[in-house]
Amino acid sequence: MDLSVLSRRSRQVIGTIVPDCAHREQAFTVLEGGIDPAMLVPFIGYVRSAHRDFTRHRLNGDTTACARVMHSVKGAGGAVGFPEVSVLGAVAEEHARQGDHEGLDRVDRVFTEWLSLMDAAGMEQA
Repeated sequence: MDLSVLSRRSRQVIGTIVPDCAHREQAFTVLEGGIDPAMLVPFIGYVRSAHRDFTRHRLNGDTTACARVMHSVKGAGGAVGFPEVSVLGAVAEEHARQGDHEGLDRVDRVFTEWLSLMDAAGMEQA
């Protein structure tokens, strides 16, 4: 899949729960010019692992651990060319700090959908 198409679809997925994602991602954009192809597969692997941890903590009701995991995700996305993933991390961190379990459920669904998009784009190896 073309990386510009992947980027657009990624923003669409995350935009379903973060309507102002385009505005918010400016604060996280580190890599100008899109996704760093060399970092794509390792980044997806990292995000998969973070998602597993986030889901486990969410199901256990450990919002502090959810916030910690998503704080790391927030810091990583923009450096690879996925500032929208950083926005998702920031939103999840906000929900976790507020004890908003429904918000964390919504984030988990979008997180799962985002990973499915990566799978469809051929990132299964990550």
